[in-house]
Amino acid sequence: MFETLFEPIRIGTLELNNRLVVPPMVTNFCTDDGHASERFIRHMEDKARGGWGLITIEQSVVSQEGKGHPNQPCLMDDACLESLSELTRRVHEAGGKIGVQINHAGRSSNCSITGMPLVAPSALRDPVRRDIPQELTVEHIKEIIEQIFMENSRHKHKTTLQSVSYTHLRAHETVLD
Repeated sequence: MFETLFEPIRIGTLELNNRLVVPPMVTNFCTDDGHASERFIRHMEDKARGGWGLITIEQSVVSQEGKGHPNQPCLMDDACLESLSELTRRVHEAGGKIGVQINHAGRSSNCSITGMPLVAPSALRDPVRRDIPQELTVEHIKEIIEQIFMENSRHKHKTTLQSVSYTHLRAHETVLD
């Protein structure tokens, strides 16, 4: 049943040493402003040394309005990208491949963290939040998606990430490269 688990696999242009993938799991190890801290980098390096085929960085935000919790990795500015580049460099040196999950928390965002109004596809309150989000217009949804894809392209090239998965407003999609 598990004969191929430890065999190499090619998915598009991505070659993995095995089929073991670390899914995105929230650690809260980044700094308050979303930079990859030394603790976060070492955590990912340890996974690479452990032999995982692909490691996925947790819910990383590309816009302040989509931030869901403190210490969440951010991809919003060049300083954040520099720390992410250092993380990917060290994971690669440890023999690993690494990807990122890009996230917009939608109605699960937190106004006290973002400093912005809560927005979501509909004005339905998240069961664990008090705020009722502003309903997004079709145009604003298109802007969010465009921002996610534009930032994906920019960040992936700057940081040498091997994969990107999207969690936009609670819908999931994975893209491997």
